[in-house]
Formats: sequence, structure tokens, C-alpha cells
Amino acid sequence: MQIQVKVVQTQDERAKIYALRHAVFVGEQAVPAEMERDEHDAVADHVIAVNDQNFCVATGRLVVQSA
Repeated sequence: MQIQVKVVQTQDERAKIYALRHAVFVGEQAVPAEMERDEHDAVADHVIAVNDQNFCVATGRLVVQSA
């Protein structure tokens, strides 16, 4: 199985990463849904990792903050 990691560029990819984050943080770790997203999501660089079937298997984000 190959995994491809790339910067999120489409609304479909964004929907996939948010669905995965919701499943992990809200569903598995019991983080309140209203805390799962924050103000950094709008400005962060998001990445998505997909497998051969284009299924989102991981995600992350980079938030650049001034010093």
C-alpha cells in the first residue's frame, strides 16, 4: 500500500480531513465538538495523507505564528 501526503487544495479534501479529525478527536477521544476546530483552521496549511483508494488515513496542519 502506498500513502500519498499532499497539501489540501480542494473542498473535498478539506471535508475528508475534517471528518477524520471529528472521528478521532470527538468520537474516540471525547473532545467536545465545539472545541475540535479553532481560529487557526482558517489560516493553517493543512495536509492530507491518502491511500491507494483515496481514503484519508491521516491529516495534520501547520500554523505559522509570529515570534
